[in-house]
Amino acid sequence: MENTEEISYSIITFWAYSEEEINSIEGECRKLEDAHGVKVEYIREKKLFDIKGTDYDELNKTRDHIFELLKSKSEKQSYAVPRYKKKEPKFEKSAPGKPPPMKETVPLMIEKKEEEIPVGLVGLYRFNSQIRIPAELDGLFGTNQWRPFTHVDYWRDICKSCNVNGEISYDNRRIEFIQGKRKDVEKAKRKLRQIENNYLRETFNHKRVPLVHFSNVHAHFKVGFRLPNNHPYFKDAAMDYFNDVCILSHHINEPNSKSLENSERLALDKKIKGYNLARMSDVLTKGLEYVRVHQGEVRFYGSLGKSMFSKTDEVKGKLWNFNDLESIISKYDIKSRFDEDVTHDNSTYKRFDSFFSPDKKKDYTEYFEIKADARNSPNDEFSEVYMRVNRANASLVKVGSEWEPLVNIDWTMLNLKSDIAINLATRRAIRHDVEPFTTFSKRISVNPNEVSTIAYENVDKKIKSKRGTAFDTLVRYLEVKSIDFKKSTTKKVSETFTYQLTRVERLKVSEKPKTNKGLGEATGDDRDVYYTIEFSEKHNEAFEQNITLESGDVVNWTVDTILGKEPTYSTLCEFVRTLLSAIQTEL
Repeated sequence: MENTEEISYSIITFWAYSEEEINSIEGECRKLEDAHGVKVEYIREKKLFDIKGTDYDELNKTRDHIFELLKSKSEKQSYAVPRYKKKEPKFEKSAPGKPPPMKETVPLMIEKKEEEIPVGLVGLYRFNSQIRIPAELDGLFGTNQWRPFTHVDYWRDICKSCNVNGEISYDNRRIEFIQGKRKDVEKAKRKLRQIENNYLRETFNHKRVPLVHFSNVHAHFKVGFRLPNNHPYFKDAAMDYFNDVCILSHHINEPNSKSLENSERLALDKKIKGYNLARMSDVLTKGLEYVRVHQGEVRFYGSLGKSMFSKTDEVKGKLWNFNDLESIISKYDIKSRFDEDVTHDNSTYKRFDSFFSPDKKKDYTEYFEIKADARNSPNDEFSEVYMRVNRANASLVKVGSEWEPLVNIDWTMLNLKSDIAINLATRRAIRHDVEPFTTFSKRISVNPNEVSTIAYENVDKKIKSKRGTAFDTLVRYLEVKSIDFKKSTTKKVSETFTYQLTRVERLKVSEKPKTNKGLGEATGDDRDVYYTIEFSEKHNEAFEQNITLESGDVVNWTVDTILGKEPTYSTLCEFVRTLLSAIQTEL
């Protein structure tokens, strides 16, 4: 029979931890709560960890993990005291003529008194001591965030999803639940705890990691920065970046030199691969863990293009080791970027298309990507949005904000034409069934004879004036800024990966004078057309959980789901091999 009675352990430590260490320990305790189904609370004034649960095995595992965690922070020993209900004290018979001693329960000094729930309430939730009440409540519940087309209020979302209701008591630093079943209140508490963890965690800033790959392991080499016109592998398609430079290898030993024995070559190759895998897995693990609570779209993909660098005057003519590149870029404030415009040449596109799985079925789509400024209230500021319109039926199917990059791993191929990149990005998904998008979707038309032509109307609305129709004003709610016509072919590379070849054509946008009508059409200039090649894995399907993620929840997928288990990271390594096989088709 399953034990439903709550059991409590207490861990006391006599070591003084810094505030940073305490925050780190509490963060690890939150992970233990999710992993073992227990509740862990650190009582600072008593230096006491209070662990509650109903399963002895899970409690013991949690206790052992906390032991190891505390030992890693301090050389002092920690002590655990299993806490059970104290038995009634047994007294010896009193002497004749003396009254029997009073039966008094002696409380344990480490015992934490349970907070009683006042009459009329169904539950209590006490805020984390690190959160200032009420100063930080708007930030905690997101009400101070301005997101276009969305009203953010995590507390309202939790009440709605858990079917509970409550009031915030500022003086008592707690939420008092006044409505809801017990299991729903407990669910709301878990969501609130996750909201607090999200708020208190360190912000993940954009990470750009430069790496190099050199297939010629017969020679020791160093890397240096070179101008594009001196780069033997640089393509003419991107020669307009006059201020940028590329990385080129410089041989210390020529390929035909016998100075490197076979064992040395293997050691060098292993060192390069080990360094690259360590840097990739480290930054991607942190980035993926960060987006497990992201509400919106998540994109993890690889692409082909060219790594470019600017502001390199201080390092021109100097040579570096491959593992010094990241520190050199940071030290000298070198600017780097990755150009995903693989080629302007249609023949390269056809060569890739015929190389990968020619016998397998292709998924071919045509659509317009429209960049616009939009708002749903005349008092709001314009926000930049990206709308996807299917050409087949001229229907608006998706609206989102601009992609926000979190991780960019730019991998320079020292002896190949193209470079590769592995990217992690997020963006907010915006409902397309609200204004002004519903009105805009009704004002789109395509030309059946001209595949890359689309007609549209910007969205204007008349604001009535109390002074009469003569004073009515026309306010713009949506205005098109640019239109790209895209043709995408998606095919399987293997059972795990797919690749997508995309032809992108920037259309000329023109508007009729004194109207809100516009037209997007091809210019006929080859310079307005380019091709991109991207690779993604089937685990991207897991990211669909983020789109419907509720406030206070965490997705089911893990970092291991996406990258493979450490230390091998088999899925990530296969991803890299797929990208390398793609660029070798250009040889």
